[in-house]
Amino acid sequence: MVYFPLAKLGFLLVKQIAKPITRILKQTATSNEKFRKYIVAPPAQIFHWIGVRSKMQMLGMNQPSHVPPLNKAMAIEMGSDLLSEIIVLTIGVSLIVFEFTRQARKDKLKHDDHKAKRLKLFGELEELKDRVNGHIREIEYLKVKLKQLVYKMVLGVFPLGKVAIFGIKQIAKPVANVVLMVATRNVAFRKMLCAPAGQLMNWLEVRCKMYMLRLPQPKRVPGLREDVATDIGSKLIAEVFVLTSGLYFIWCEVSR
Repeated sequence: MVYFPLAKLGFLLVKQIAKPITRILKQTATSNEKFRKYIVAPPAQIFHWIGVRSKMQMLGMNQPSHVPPLNKAMAIEMGSDLLSEIIVLTIGVSLIVFEFTRQARKDKLKHDDHKAKRLKLFGELEELKDRVNGHIREIEYLKVKLKQLVYKMVLGVFPLGKVAIFGIKQIAKPVANVVLMVATRNVAFRKMLCAPAGQLMNWLEVRCKMYMLRLPQPKRVPGLREDVATDIGSKLIAEVFVLTSGLYFIWCEVSR
């Protein structure tokens, strides 16, 4: 329903455009017998023959055995109209096909350009990936070298650190005995300093071991008995006192 008016308008436009060509063809066919006989008249007679037989079939009548041909004037009229419309329609279709082909070629060139750009981008992306992978390998190599360096440094310093810790523990033993004796006799000293220090040391030790073993951290660390916490706290206070005193003496000696 929508296309019928457009088709009708298109045929009307073709007829209007074909009128000048029709006049030229009529003049040529009137003056030139060969042009009329071999070019203009045959399409008119064929179109007339097809039209008569189609109308008879549509009316439900018997097909005639012979269709009378058109006379000279009608043949020139119908043939000129038919040829002019065919010429205009052929030119219009040719222009549409040409425009479609040109647009298709333009789209193909644009598609090829986009494809070339995509291939270029993919190539640059692969190059960047190779460079990133190279940097990753270099970073891993540097990490290994750093671990080896740290391991060598630890191997060189660890014996001295171990000796220093052993010395602090040995020096702190008498101090720890004194602190433990004071904590045993003084309830406030025991409850406010020694036992909390022992509980804190226990809490830190449990959580550090759980972290090193990659186990989930407990919501609550069970507390130590008061005597055990006091013993651990006394040793911790003594070692901290000895270490602080030693660092202070070293600082004083360096400053002097």
